[in-house]
Amino acid sequence: MDRQCRHVLTGHVAERKCANDFRCDICEFDQMLDHIDAVYPVGAVPIIEVSGYRYSDSYYYHEGHAWARVEYGGRVRVGVDDFLLRLLGCPTGWQLPRIGDRVCQGDPGLVLSREQNHAKVLSPIQGTVVAVNLQALKQPALVHADGYQKGWLFLVEPDRLKKNLESLCFGERGKEMLLSDVHLLQELVLGEYGRMAATGAPPVDDVFSQVLEIGWTKLVRTFLRSE
Repeated sequence: MDRQCRHVLTGHVAERKCANDFRCDICEFDQMLDHIDAVYPVGAVPIIEVSGYRYSDSYYYHEGHAWARVEYGGRVRVGVDDFLLRLLGCPTGWQLPRIGDRVCQGDPGLVLSREQNHAKVLSPIQGTVVAVNLQALKQPALVHADGYQKGWLFLVEPDRLKKNLESLCFGERGKEMLLSDVHLLQELVLGEYGRMAATGAPPVDDVFSQVLEIGWTKLVRTFLRSE
């Protein structure tokens, strides 16, 4: 009983003694904190604008515009970035993996739905899903409103964290990837909206509905890199 709980050592709680001989697997308090960590994202992160799109240096980004955030204990929280949300507009539904399902980096990990249109989003990480955001399932528009915090989608216990992160873009590389797709979108979207982007006006919030002639399928294949 003289030994401090591991959650004191990591700063999770101010004072608590360990009565289980560091057998965290039988500790209800440890399981409760694990549940809290799974359901609620850890802290706010600074958000900046890159060419009019919201962006955070604290996330890793997949080329298909899903983000991954490494959190306490090595778990990885997954969501989608501002570019994807502005590209396809406000979702009307999400299809997320279930707890216990496995996801693989570069394979479809979730589906964004907008009315009759559906878009597979590639998973940025490989591992086992340990939590999903039930609020996002109940209120799909929450992700569009707060895609980097409350709008996270699922949490993964990764298998190959270091190797997976090496395949993702972080910091300046993430900005370069975003800018590359911004320029590609400007080339694809002709007319008034292309000129607006070129002159530095704010990006269109719902590209799909503004340029229906391009089509949902082409936008998904070009920018989400999925069929």
